[in-house]
Amino acid sequence: MEKVYKSLQESFKPWVHLNKNNLINDLEFYYNENYITNKIVKCIVINNRLSSNINHLDFIFHPRAKIMINFFKTVLEKMRKKKIRLNNFVFYFTVNDYSITDKLPIFSFSKPINEEGILMPDWTFINANDSGVKGNWDNVIEAIKNTEIGEKKNIIFFQGRNTSRIFPGNNVRNMNKKYKKDIRKSIETLSQTNNKFLIYINKPKVPSLEWKSYKYLLDLPGAYPWSVRFKELLMMRSLAIKVDTKIPWVNFYSPLFIPDVDYVRITYDNNDSIEKIGKDVYNKLVEKYNYMEKHPDYVNNIIENGYNKINKLTMKCVIEYIILLLKLSSNLLSLSKINRKTNKILYRVSKTKKRN
Repeated sequence: MEKVYKSLQESFKPWVHLNKNNLINDLEFYYNENYITNKIVKCIVINNRLSSNINHLDFIFHPRAKIMINFFKTVLEKMRKKKIRLNNFVFYFTVNDYSITDKLPIFSFSKPINEEGILMPDWTFINANDSGVKGNWDNVIEAIKNTEIGEKKNIIFFQGRNTSRIFPGNNVRNMNKKYKKDIRKSIETLSQTNNKFLIYINKPKVPSLEWKSYKYLLDLPGAYPWSVRFKELLMMRSLAIKVDTKIPWVNFYSPLFIPDVDYVRITYDNNDSIEKIGKDVYNKLVEKYNYMEKHPDYVNNIIENGYNKINKLTMKCVIEYIILLLKLSSNLLSLSKINRKTNKILYRVSKTKKRN
């Protein structure tokens, strides 16, 4: 996990030498202009206690924000009990599916690898109900390990939704709309006459624990080029095949994994049409399948590499990541004055006392 923690520390560097008054003013201005469109949550931490407001979020994004806020509060409580004190500070995060800016330190779940940004764990680490397992990521790990199966089927399996649908209130006017190409339906259509594939889009859900029955598990990009399911695929002791843009999107644990060492990566050019991307990816998958069937040692080696690494990513590690995230934010965005009745930020920033 050292690579993950180091990557987090590196992600703060673009902002550490800026004037803090200006940075906090810029964040507040950006928040006031974009908090509804870009699904931004503002959190103020005073004496290690967090306050926030998420009433502006709709029915899709409100639950994500609530899960994340409760998790931040839980971690802050753990820090209080351990007498780990933080400066009073403010931080912002988006619960959108895309990173909203690389100009300001607003946390997101994922981002293009070549852009600045601070990453946080996604909501499924804390609440795993989308996986059909109650509890957190540790509960998912345990459930997968305890699921017994027979011989794995030599099939490339994927299950997901058509994420190109437009929901009420969605606004596609954002900096990363160029990435919004859902190729899932195209792949499903092409695969229907090929018994090497079993791809379900908008079909009745197969419980995620049953994915373990398939030798090859596909990770197709959704509305944007990342997914919350990738960690589960690695846990299944099946071969994870990640379909990715040439400039990949990363999440907070991405530094742990190496393409074609811990999983198989297939890329596409996002500038192409959905139809062209679909055909290109499908043909690459068929070619890769034929190769993998002839090289079982290659397949087994990658499966074991990915499985051994994902087992190290426990909830303890996630909590340690959040603690470091809060410490770094406390030093970067510390506040000297706050109206304690209204929790309104008063922008004169004190000389930061770095907390250990």
